[in-house]
Amino acid sequence: MREGSLVPAGIVIAALESEIVANLNAHKKRFLIDGFPRNTEQASILEDKVGQCKAALYFDCSKETMLKRVLRRAETSGRVDDNVDTFEKRYQGFLDDSMPVLGFFQSRDKLIKLHDANGVDSHVFDKDSAFVIGNTLYIDGGEENLVLNGVQTGQQILNYTLAIDLSSSFYTFPNDNSINVKVIEKGDCPNFNSIRFWVDSRNNIVYAYGGELSFLAPWSPWENTVVPLESLWTFTPNTTGGTWKSIDQYDSVWDKLTRPAFGLTASGAPGGFNLGGYSDSHTSQKTNIPGFVPVPGLQFFNFTSQKWSNSSASDYYATGTAVDGGMVYVPTWGSAGLVVILGGQTATPQVGLPGGERLVPLSNISIYDPDAQTWYYQLATGDVPDERDRFCVAGVRGGDNSTFEIFLYSGRQGSNQQVHARNDDMYILSLPAFVWFQVEYNPTDPRVLHTCHVVGNRQLLSVGGLNPSLPNTSVMWNDTDPYAGGLKVFDMTTLNWTNYYNASAAPYVPSDPVMTYYESKSRYPPEWNNPELGKLFIAPTSNNTNTANTSPTSTTSTTTCCPPLSPMALLEVEQKFVFCLSRLSKFRANQGTPPFRQLKFLGVRCFEDVYYDYFNTLSSKGIWIRKRDYEWQAKQSIQGTFTRSTFAETNDPKEIRDLIIKHMPQCAEAEDGFRLPELCRFKTSRENYLADGKFNIALDKTNFGHAVGEVELMAEDAPRAHKEIEDFMEHYSWFFGREPPKGKLTAYFEKYGMPSAVPAIDYSITVW
Repeated sequence: MREGSLVPAGIVIAALESEIVANLNAHKKRFLIDGFPRNTEQASILEDKVGQCKAALYFDCSKETMLKRVLRRAETSGRVDDNVDTFEKRYQGFLDDSMPVLGFFQSRDKLIKLHDANGVDSHVFDKDSAFVIGNTLYIDGGEENLVLNGVQTGQQILNYTLAIDLSSSFYTFPNDNSINVKVIEKGDCPNFNSIRFWVDSRNNIVYAYGGELSFLAPWSPWENTVVPLESLWTFTPNTTGGTWKSIDQYDSVWDKLTRPAFGLTASGAPGGFNLGGYSDSHTSQKTNIPGFVPVPGLQFFNFTSQKWSNSSASDYYATGTAVDGGMVYVPTWGSAGLVVILGGQTATPQVGLPGGERLVPLSNISIYDPDAQTWYYQLATGDVPDERDRFCVAGVRGGDNSTFEIFLYSGRQGSNQQVHARNDDMYILSLPAFVWFQVEYNPTDPRVLHTCHVVGNRQLLSVGGLNPSLPNTSVMWNDTDPYAGGLKVFDMTTLNWTNYYNASAAPYVPSDPVMTYYESKSRYPPEWNNPELGKLFIAPTSNNTNTANTSPTSTTSTTTCCPPLSPMALLEVEQKFVFCLSRLSKFRANQGTPPFRQLKFLGVRCFEDVYYDYFNTLSSKGIWIRKRDYEWQAKQSIQGTFTRSTFAETNDPKEIRDLIIKHMPQCAEAEDGFRLPELCRFKTSRENYLADGKFNIALDKTNFGHAVGEVELMAEDAPRAHKEIEDFMEHYSWFFGREPPKGKLTAYFEKYGMPSAVPAIDYSITVW
C-alpha cells in the first residue's frame, strides 16, 4: 500500500468472503462494498465466486478534487499513502487498471455514474430539454457551461442524460450539494438542441422527436453526413438510470417528415403532438440550405397504434406554421382531451423566419380537439401577458378537477433588453373561464429557452435557460446561474418562488386569486367564440388514462381514468394465451406461416406487482388493486372471463381510494395501502410487440417460473374488439397456443398457497 500498488486479489477476496459469511450468519443479506473491485479480474471473481452485483456506483470527479480530498484526509487519517507522490502512482494505476471496470459493469447494465458536485459554482443550460417520468427529472440535449472552482469549462454539448431524484427534497442555493444527480450514457443516441419529448406514462416510455444539431458540433456545409438521418428514439427508465433505443418506423407518413426544431409540443394519453417548428441544414439532411424553412402542419404519433399523422394546421394560422410558442395537453375536457396553444410566432411559408412582428397575441387561445380533429379559437380576458416567445408553460388540474391552470413563465419580446428584464414574470391562464392572472413579484431573473415541469404535487420546476436581458449570447453564456443546476422552484398554490424543492408538498389547489374569481364571477367566458367549443367545456369531463405531459417545455400533473370508474370512450380488451418457448425464436424473427404483416418489437420492461384484497371483498366484484413499481393501479372487469376479458382501469390514487371506500368504508382513514392486506408479490419480465399495426402482444415471464401471453386492443366496441382478436389469433394459430392459459395469480397461489389470513378466492374467473 505504501508504494501505491493494489493489494493482491486473493487477500482481498479472502477477507471479503470472511466478512460476508459472518454477516450472513447474522441474517444480513445486502452488502455495499467500497473500493472493490479495482480491475476486471477482480470484477469477474466478484461476480462468479462471491455474488452477483446489483449495481456499481462510479463517482466521476476531477483529479484535482481527488488530490485535495486525499491530502485533507491525511490531516487525521495517519495513513502512510496519503501523500502527493503515492497519490500520483495510485492515480495512474487507477487509470490503467480500474477504469476498464466501468466498461465491465456498463456492458451488464449495472453502472450508475454520479457527477461530483463539489466545486460546481454554476451550471448554465441552453436549449436543453427535459421530461419527468415517475419520481425523476431527466435533462437531455442542448449545451452546458460549468463553472468549477471559479474556472469556466466553456460552452459544450451536453453528451449525456442527467437524472435528478425527485423523491427526496433538496435546496437550489448556489454551490448546494443536496441535489442527487445521476449521469446516464446515451450510447449511439444523437445529441440535439431543443429536443421535444413525448411521455407515455402508461407504458413507461419517452419518445424523442425533432431537434437541431448544435452549432458547436463539427460541421461542413458541403457534406450532408453531419446531421443524423431522421429517427425516433425512446428512453426507458430502469433501476440503473435508463436506456436509449432507436425504434424502426415503417409508416409512410414518417418517411415524408422532416425533422423540425423549436416546434410546439405536448403529449398525453392519446399520443404526442408537434405543431410547426422550422427546418434548416442543422435539423435535417432534407434541408441542405443555410436559411430557416418553416415546417407546417400538426404531427401526431399514436402511442397505442404507433401510427403517424401529419394534418393541416391552416385553421390555426393560414400557413399552418408556428414556432417558439407553448402547447399544453388538457385531459379534463373532450372525449380525448384537448390541446391548448399559446403565443410564440407564426411564419410565412418561405425561407427565413420573421422576427417579433408576427408574435401571436396571448389573448388569442387556440384549442385543438384531437378526437374530432377540429380547431377552435377563444378570446381570453384578464391580465393578458404581452406578446412573447421562448417562454415555458406547464399545466395542472385543480384539486376538485373543476379547473385547469396553465402557468406561463418569462420569455422574450423583440430585441429590447430592458423589456426582457421585465419579462421575469409569471402568468396563470385558468380554464374554463379563459382568464389570465398575473403573479406579483419583483423581476430579477428573466429566462428564455428554458423548460417547465409540474413536480411534487404543487410545484413548478424551471430548468435551465439564459438571461435575455444581457447584451449578447456571449455574455449570457458567461453569466452565473443564481440557482443550483439552473433549477428554480415555484409554489403554484402560494404563488412564491423558493430555493427548496419539497418532495412531500401538499396536493395542488388553485391559488387564492383563482379561487376568488370563480367564487364571485362566472365559471365560463362571457361569450364563446364558437358555441361548439362551449359544449366541450360544459359537457361531462374527459376520461383519459394517463399522466399528461405538455408543451415543448412543460409537464402536466393529472391522471384520469376509465369506465365505470369514469366515462371513457376506450376500453382495454384482452385475451390471454399460452406461448410455446420452442416457437418463440420463430415469432421474434417473424418467420412463421403465415408471417405477421407487420411485427414491431417495442422493448422489454421489468416490473414488480403487489396485489391486495380482504376476504374476497373487491375481487368478488371484479375489482383488482395492485401496486406496480410503487404506482397504485385498479382494474374493474366490465365483462368476460379470465381468458377473454374487458377492463376499465385507473392509476389515480384518489379514484382508487373512492372505489375501495365504496365497497369497504372501513378503509376511509387509511394513509397507505388502504388497509388492505397483501396477497402476494412477484416480478415480471415483459416483451412487448405491436402486430399488424394495432394488436399489442405481451409475453410475460415471472420470477417464479410461470409464463403467459396476452393480446390487447384499446377499443370502444368491446364485442367487436373480441371478435377482431379471435380472428387475429386464429389467423396466426401457429404461435397462439390453443391450450387453456393460466394467469399469473392462479399460478402463484397454486405454487405457494393462499395467505393464511385471506380466504381462498376463485382466481380463474377474472384475474388479469
